Amino acid sequence: MVKEKGRMGQSMLRNGLPLLIFTCFFNICNAFYVDMVESLYYTETCSENCAGKNDPCVDGTCTEGCDAGYRGAKCSDKCTLGTYGQNCRKKCNKNCGGRNNICDHINGTCTDGCDAGYRNAKCDIPCARGKYGSGCSQKCSASCAGQGNPCHHVDGKCLYGCDPGYWGDKCWNKCPRTTFGADCKQSCNKTCLNSECDHVYGECENCENGYTGDFCERGCPSGTYGPGCLQKCSDHCSGPDNSCDKIYGFCEFGCDPGYQTVQCDVKCDPGKYGEGCLETCSEHCGGDSKSCNHVNGTCNFGCVDRYYGPLCKNECLRGKYGSNCEKTCSVHCAGRFNTCDWTDGSCDQGCDPGYLSPLCTKACPRNRYGNGCNETCSEHCAGEDKICNLRDGSCILGCEEGYAPPYCNEASQENEETSGLAVSLLSIIDGVIAAAVVAIAVVIGVLYCRRQKASRNHPNPSQSPRESAVIFNRQLPSPPRPPNGSYLNINEIITAEAQNNNSSNIIYREDSNMGNHDYMSVLDHYDSPASLARDSQGYDIPLQRLQASVDSV
Repeated sequence: MVKEKGRMGQSMLRNGLPLLIFTCFFNICNAFYVDMVESLYYTETCSENCAGKNDPCVDGTCTEGCDAGYRGAKCSDKCTLGTYGQNCRKKCNKNCGGRNNICDHINGTCTDGCDAGYRNAKCDIPCARGKYGSGCSQKCSASCAGQGNPCHHVDGKCLYGCDPGYWGDKCWNKCPRTTFGADCKQSCNKTCLNSECDHVYGECENCENGYTGDFCERGCPSGTYGPGCLQKCSDHCSGPDNSCDKIYGFCEFGCDPGYQTVQCDVKCDPGKYGEGCLETCSEHCGGDSKSCNHVNGTCNFGCVDRYYGPLCKNECLRGKYGSNCEKTCSVHCAGRFNTCDWTDGSCDQGCDPGYLSPLCTKACPRNRYGNGCNETCSEHCAGEDKICNLRDGSCILGCEEGYAPPYCNEASQENEETSGLAVSLLSIIDGVIAAAVVAIAVVIGVLYCRRQKASRNHPNPSQSPRESAVIFNRQLPSPPRPPNGSYLNINEIITAEAQNNNSSNIIYREDSNMGNHDYMSVLDHYDSPASLARDSQGYDIPLQRLQASVDSV
C-alpha cells in the first residue's frame, strides 16, 4: 500500500521536526504525533514492500531494498519464477515439483509439491530409508539387498543389488525358472523336473524320473522308479530286489514266468504261460477254454480223459483211464494186459468169461457163466442155488446124484450100467448074497488079523481120535459148501494115493493143527492165472485141508 500524505506533512517535516523531537524527548508526544512523524518518512510513491522502516523511499525508490520475495527499485515486482527471498537472490529447490520448479517467492516453499524422492516444504530432504518416489509414498523392494532393503529415494533402484533369487533394478523380478541365487547366475540341476528349481536356493520342486532328494541329486533306490522315486517296480521283475529302470520302470532282467510287457505288470494271455509267455497250455487241459496257470502251465480244470500230470501232457499208463488217469481198468478185461479205453474204461478186447461188458467189473448173475454171461449153469448142479464156475460152468458143489461132473449135464456111467444090469442082478442076487456073506466074513477076519499085527509092531499112542477110515474106491458124497475153501477132486486124490501105495485101505487124517479151514472164494476162483494152474482137473469140489497118511495094513 502506498502511503500518500499532503503538503502539510512535508512542511512539518522541514519546519517542525525539531520541536516534535524535543517534545517526544520529554515524553510529551503521544501516539498521534508518532504516527504523524512516521508518515513523514514515506512519500506518496513508496511501496509497502520496501525493506526496513527507518529509511523511507525517495521519490518512490526503496532506499533499503525490498522485502523478501520482491524486486525492483520500488519493490513492486515479485521474484521471477525459480527465485525467492530477500532481493530474490535464492533459487527455488530443484526438487520442487512441476515443470519449472516453482516455489513461493517469499519463503521458497515448493508450491507444486516435490519431485519424486524428496520431502519437506522446500523439498530439500530425500525420502527416508526404504521409501522412494513421489511423496516418498512407495516402499523399496523387499528383495533389495542390505539392511532395511535400501533403494534410491527417487526411482527405487536397489542400492546394493538384489537378494539371491531376484533380478532387475528394483529387484522385483524372480529368477527365471531354470536359474537361482545371486544375480540368477546359477543353473538348476538338470535332474530337476524340466530343469526348474526354487529361485532362491535351487531346490527342485519335482524331480525327473529316476531321481530323488531336495536337489534331485540321488538316483532312485532299488525297487523304485519314476518322479521322486514314488513308484514301485513290479513284483514280477526278474533279478535281485525286483529292480527296474529308474526312469521308466522297465524290468532290467525281464519278467518272472507268467508275466509280460516291459514292466511285467500283465499276466500271460489266456492259453499261454511260462517265461516270456512263450509256452502254450496243453491241448489236453480240461474245460472249454483249455486254460492253465499263467506261471507254471498247470491245467486249471484238470486233464481230459486219457491224459494225466500237472501239464496234462502224459498219456495214461497201460491199464489206466479217465480224468487224470485216476481209474484202473478192470482185471477182468480180456487180453494179456487188461487194457481198456482211455476215456470210459470199456475193455478193449471184451471181458474174461464170467463178466459183463463194457467195464467187466460185474460178475455174471447167479446161474450164468461164460462169455457175455450167455450160458446157463446146469440144472443138475448140486446145491440149492445151482451155482457154477463163472468161466467154464463147472458146478461148484458137484452134481446131483446120477450126473457126471464137472458140468453135470450127462448121466454118470455108473448110473447107466446100474440100470442095464438091474434085471441080471435080480436073477443072481441070491447067489451073490451068499457069496458076499462068505467074502465079508473072510475079509473081516483078514483085516482084523492084520490090524492086530500092525498094532503090535507099530504102536501109535499119539494118533488123534479124530481119525476116520475111508473104504477105498468108495464114492464120497458131496460135502456142504464151506464159507471159504480150496476145491479138490477128492475121488482122484484117493485113487492116486491108493495106486501109489498099492494099499487097499487109506487112512485120511484131518490135520488137527489146521482147525481153520481155508476155502477159496467161489466167485473169485478163476480170477487169476494161479487159480487156473491149480485147478487143472477141470472141476472143483470143496474140501477141508487134509493130511493124507497111507498106512500099510
